[in-house]
This record gives sequence, C-alpha cells and structure tokens, in this order.
Amino acid sequence: MEIVVKGEQFTLAWDAGGPEIPDDPGRAVEYDVYYRAHGSVIWRLVANVKNKGKLEYVVSNKNIAYGRYDFAVSAVNKQGKESRLHSSLDRTAKPFCGWYINWIGSK
Repeated sequence: MEIVVKGEQFTLAWDAGGPEIPDDPGRAVEYDVYYRAHGSVIWRLVANVKNKGKLEYVVSNKNIAYGRYDFAVSAVNKQGKESRLHSSLDRTAKPFCGWYINWIGSK
C-alpha cells in the first residue's frame, strides 16, 4: 500500500518486541532504523533509537531526500546483537498488506 506524505517531516513509530535477537531473546536496548528506495535491495541505516518510552523516529529531509521508501527496524541487545529486519513490507506490518512511503514534501 502506498502512503503519500506531504510535508518537511514525518514520524515512524513501532511496537517493542518484534523478531528475536539471535542466541538471546532478551530485551532490546535500542532499535536500528533503516530505509531503502522502494524496490531496491540495499538497506541504509538512518538512526539508532534507545528503548526508552516512545519508539519513534522523525524522518526529515535533512537526512533523507524526498522519494519512495521502504522502512525497517531491528532490535539490538546490550551486547550489540541485532535481530533480523522487520520491514514495512512484511506480512506482519500494519496494515497487514505492507506499505511504503511516497514522500512528496510540501507540494
């Protein structure tokens, strides 16, 4: 599903939990946020978010240009082990059909 975003920024949010961290299903201390051009295979790290309170990241055109993007999050434990990526296109994403952002700025 395409989600059109107009504006200089938008907020990504996710629920705690998600994929287990290999060899350690313990609690994540932070989450890594990734993005890629929609349809691409290369993920790029955009942020590390501490697991404190709200799990969200504000995307602005200061760090990502306008365009079409998929997003993903991974859980990271205190030893630095990272889970597999949970992407916006996964079957378990909400809405369940998956989504991507078409960010057109302030047009």
